Formats: sequence, structure tokens, C-alpha cells
Amino acid sequence: MQEKKKIKDLFSAENKSVVLVPLDKKRISEILYGFPSSPFGLCFIALCGGGILEIAFIKAEEKSLYLKKLKTRFPQAVIQEDYGKTRDAVSAVFQTEKRSAAAPFRVLAEGTVFQMTVWNALLLIPYGRTVSYKDIAEFIGRPGACRAVGNAVGSNPAAWLIPCHRVINADGRPGNYRWGRALKEILLNHESSFL
Repeated sequence: MQEKKKIKDLFSAENKSVVLVPLDKKRISEILYGFPSSPFGLCFIALCGGGILEIAFIKAEEKSLYLKKLKTRFPQAVIQEDYGKTRDAVSAVFQTEKRSAAAPFRVLAEGTVFQMTVWNALLLIPYGRTVSYKDIAEFIGRPGACRAVGNAVGSNPAAWLIPCHRVINADGRPGNYRWGRALKEILLNHESSFL
């Protein structure tokens, strides 16, 4: 019982800045995308009327790859580049530590029940704190599923907003990150500077 309380204490009771919403691809008819800069480098972002579909840190040479993946995922949608709206969205996203009174971001996510459970757990990791993959597995009631948790963390659709960078190895090392270990360390150092 003491161990369960300890794990629970690593997570906050709620997240007021991001809401994870199951994606209904059939309802997506128009998507805006762009490649604006963030404080941490170039981003790819895809938006629809219901919220954010994807945020990723990318390299300039990956732009066409991300656009191709978006068109493949949503063949029925009208997909248009809109630098102004996507720039404004990215600007707002990276001010999350100042958003306590603002309306939460809606992230429309497509995933299994397990992935959605893991991503919701990520939303409960307090800003500037870290937990291990094992901590998440125990928190969601699946203590033997560390590897599956790692896979779910790595497939997170919204970099920064769903804070997969806050998950580290049990030994305290940063571990892998979909967008590179160096960037993960930069993100963690940035957040810890606000504590």
C-alpha cells in the first residue's frame, strides 16, 4: 500500500492545460498544417476545427515526409498550409506554463485504449518533474507493461503538450526520445529552470 501511494504521489490530480479527445477520422474534413519555429526548433503542426491533430519536432528535410504522412492518414480531408494560424498555435503551445487560466488545448488522438491510458497518465506528470516508464506502468495498474508503456510513450501524437519528454529510465538517465536524446535533455532542463 505504501508503494502504491508513492507512485500516485508522482502524478498530479488533474491537468488543466490539455484535454485528450479520441479522434474520429471520418469527421475531419479540413486540416491546416505548417512548419513554424518553436523555442526548441522547427515544428510540424496539424490543426482541424476540433483541435490539434499532431505536433512534432522535425528537421527541415523532413517536411515533405510529414506532409505525405498527413495526406495518407486523412485522404478525405482538404489539407492546406496556413503559416499564420499554425505559427500562432505553436506560439500558444509553448507558453503552456503560463496557461492556467486559459481554455485547455484539445488534442485529437488516434490510439488504442492502452495508448490513450498512457497518454492521459503523461498529462498528469507535473511540469518540470519526471517519472520512469515503470512508474507509469504501475500508475495505470499494469506493472508488468513497462515495454508497452515505452512504445505508447514513443507514439505520442503531440510533442510537448503530451509530455513524453518527462519520462526517463528508472536509473535516472534521460533515455530515448522520438526526436532525439539531446532535445529531450534541453526540454527537461528548460522545464526544471522554472521550478
